[in-house]
Amino acid sequence: MSQRIIVKASVTLAALLVLAAPVTRAQDNCQSFRLILPLTLDINTGWSGPVYGVMGTEALIGKWSDLVPPQTSCDTVSCQSTAARSLIDFGGKGLMNPGDTVTIEVQAAQYPLPAGYGTYHATWKIVGGTGRFANASGMAFESGPFVAWFDDKNIPQTQYNGDVDGGICGVRPRPNPSGQLSVKPVPGTPAAVSPWYPRQFAPGIRK
Repeated sequence: MSQRIIVKASVTLAALLVLAAPVTRAQDNCQSFRLILPLTLDINTGWSGPVYGVMGTEALIGKWSDLVPPQTSCDTVSCQSTAARSLIDFGGKGLMNPGDTVTIEVQAAQYPLPAGYGTYHATWKIVGGTGRFANASGMAFESGPFVAWFDDKNIPQTQYNGDVDGGICGVRPRPNPSGQLSVKPVPGTPAAVSPWYPRQFAPGIRK
C-alpha cells in the first residue's frame, strides 16, 4: 500500500521484538496495543478512516489520517516504502486539552504488484503524541488485505483492512472509567438481551 517495507513475516516480527525490547525495559507501564484499521485511500490526502482497538484492558475508538507520504520504490513484483507518518486521533480535545493523539512512523512496509488485490505488511513505531499519549512510545506490526481499482472516472480507489499488533508504553490512565472491556454483558443493558450478542463474548466493549 502507498504508505506502509518488504519484510517477510518472520523477519518483521523478529525485528519488531528486538526494537521494542529497549522501550519495554525503559518503562514499566507498558501494555498491549491492538488496532483494526478499515482505511480508504484518497490520492490527494492519503489514508483515512476509523480506528477500533484495545490498549491493555481499555477499548479505544478513533480516527486515522496521514501526515507525511511514504518514500516508495518498486520492482516488477512488489513495492517497498518507509518514512510515512500518520496520526491516530482518539478524541478528548477541549479548551485546555490538545486531545489524545498518537503519531506513528513506518519503518518498513511492502505490498505486491500488480496491486489489484494483495496483502500489506509493515512495522512502525510511535514517534509522538498529545494528551494521555504525550509521553507514549512503542512498536507495532501491521498487516492486512487490500483491494485496488479504478472507478468510472478513472480515479484509483483502494480499500484496506489492517490489523495492528504491538505494544505501547508511557500512557497516562484514562480519567473516565468508561470504555473498559467487560467479560460478559451487564444485566439490564441492550447487549444483555440482544440475540446478536453472545452471552459469553469476551471481551465485549462497553461504552
